[in-house]
Amino acid sequence: MSDELGGAVIRLLKCLKCPLDSRMLGRQTVREIVYRVLQGEQGGALRALASRDVHFARIARVLRHIHSEYARPLGAEEMARRAGMSVAAFHHHFKFVTGGSPLQYLKRIRPDHARQLMAHDGYNAGTVARAVGYESPSQFSREFKRLFGVTPVEEAEQTRARLVAG
Repeated sequence: MSDELGGAVIRLLKCLKCPLDSRMLGRQTVREIVYRVLQGEQGGALRALASRDVHFARIARVLRHIHSEYARPLGAEEMARRAGMSVAAFHHHFKFVTGGSPLQYLKRIRPDHARQLMAHDGYNAGTVARAVGYESPSQFSREFKRLFGVTPVEEAEQTRARLVAG
């Protein structure tokens, strides 16, 4: 939450304590909060959703496909074709909705799925790397550590320790 959004939320909470302030300032403060949210990190996705943007629906369809097929090699051309857009238009709209490129998005979700597989299904680092679509376990380990701050082996050990302690 940005400082500006946090300030607006605090002003709204203070405003709600007094009926007169609520009537006079409440709607404007809510309007400011909506503005701050729409200008924030996820604002593009929210604006697209609010305007029922046809491009948003196409990108959402591709996102569902990515989440179901994340282990397969997915190229920008295939995703653009699935969205019914040129590659350039697809990249533009994808970035608008998600805040990053399709490759960056895949680099975020694959390690997250790997983390779940290690925690819930007991996969080791080499097996999980292949299961989520990496050709190289070392590349997977580097990206995992960059994203989570620990290696896959350290994450698995920490998860096991939490389960035993719990």
